[in-house]
Amino acid sequence: MLAAVFCFTLFSCVSNTSKEQNGSNITLDALNNWTMRGKIGIKLDGKAKSANIEWRNYRKDYTIQIHGAFGLGSAELKKSGRKVTLKTKNTKVSARSPEQLLEQNLGWSMPVSDLKYWIKGLPAPTSKANQSARNEQGLLTELTQNGWRIRFKRYQNQQGYTLPGKIIATHERLEITLIAKSWRIQ
Repeated sequence: MLAAVFCFTLFSCVSNTSKEQNGSNITLDALNNWTMRGKIGIKLDGKAKSANIEWRNYRKDYTIQIHGAFGLGSAELKKSGRKVTLKTKNTKVSARSPEQLLEQNLGWSMPVSDLKYWIKGLPAPTSKANQSARNEQGLLTELTQNGWRIRFKRYQNQQGYTLPGKIIATHERLEITLIAKSWRIQ
């Protein structure tokens, strides 16, 4: 369950997703170095749990820390190069992809690699979005991709970028809620 929380923490450009920074136009697609802190909730087969989350993204790599995860302390999911590692107080396991790591340790998987786009309010570029809806500002409000339904809520301005404050992703018997409380963009 703790490994599942890590992987779920972690979600076409939107018309107003650019920011002038240092004289250059930066879009959300190009926003690769950031830290997001917040809460994550997971419902699996009707059972709900929550924890604090910190996601530090560095280009193609990331470190996701879960704190106070269901009274079990903390855990870390880290991608560095082509290797993904899940580390808890008593365990350390690695795989080539977060999806493979989940499959090996939980018996099921989800598109964890897409979450770094979803968390910014973008469809993942790795596969076609089947369906999407946007609000009057052109921001995604709903997306269906890779069998997941993602709802984007409470957009907020974070250092000049408009990012979702809440994301709800559902797939079959699983629902993940991610609430972004703060962002630090480098």
